[in-house]
Amino acid sequence: FDEKKSTLKKKVNKNITVLSFILSLEERFKNTQKVKNGKVVTCSSNSELYKTLRNSLSKFTKEEYSRAFSSFHFDEIDSEFFESFAFFIQKEGVKNGTKGGIVNKLKTLRSTLNHADKAKIPGVDRSAYVGVQQKMVIGKTTPKTIPYEYIKRIEKLELSGYKQTQKLHIDAFLFSFYTGGMSPVDVINLTFSSFNDNKIIYERMKTPKEAKMPVVKKALDIIDKYKGKCHEDYVLPIIKPGHNTEKKIRNRVSGFTEAVYNIIEK
Repeated sequence: FDEKKSTLKKKVNKNITVLSFILSLEERFKNTQKVKNGKVVTCSSNSELYKTLRNSLSKFTKEEYSRAFSSFHFDEIDSEFFESFAFFIQKEGVKNGTKGGIVNKLKTLRSTLNHADKAKIPGVDRSAYVGVQQKMVIGKTTPKTIPYEYIKRIEKLELSGYKQTQKLHIDAFLFSFYTGGMSPVDVINLTFSSFNDNKIIYERMKTPKEAKMPVVKKALDIIDKYKGKCHEDYVLPIIKPGHNTEKKIRNRVSGFTEAVYNIIEK
């Protein structure tokens, strides 16, 4: 009985297409939960990466091979496939004046192979990406530093003519500066559970890395300004009761961050 079961399992695995496996990864990450800074969140952002990859591969295989992506199996994802896909992403990027998201797409395809190999799916070549490995490295960029003189000008702004939401945008920007350049997504999601002995200790939202920094007086002044006005345990009143799903929170983070950049650039 055991042997028959094993044989059946192998037969099923051979029939798993790359598309069906990516769909299973999308679903898995959508429903996977983790704890970040005392809050339970899902890995839905990872799920979105696989969805983006799936859409790109569907377009690529149709144009390059005149085949539906649903017909591809893992033994067809070789070095030539990776190289052709990388070139396709770059061409698409040129059309839109971007890099096409080449780093994320290639890394996500590589992760797909790794997951498939762990699942014992036949035909997986985990080294297929080697030829495009250099394209999976994010190029070095010059950090955008803001002169302290510019910060002092913002601190001295006369805000009487500004709306309350605009004042919050400016305070969030300054708070980020006072906390050592905390990223906007971390500022927005920061809660008092991350405070310990006059320090902020938190896990970054986009990476599993922990960050620590002292709480300076100017940051405390901003916190005090909004005491009693924040939802739940949040430090700043950016996340509201209506942002009750991760998608709504992601949209809020995106919209608020763009608004901060817009008002600071004025």
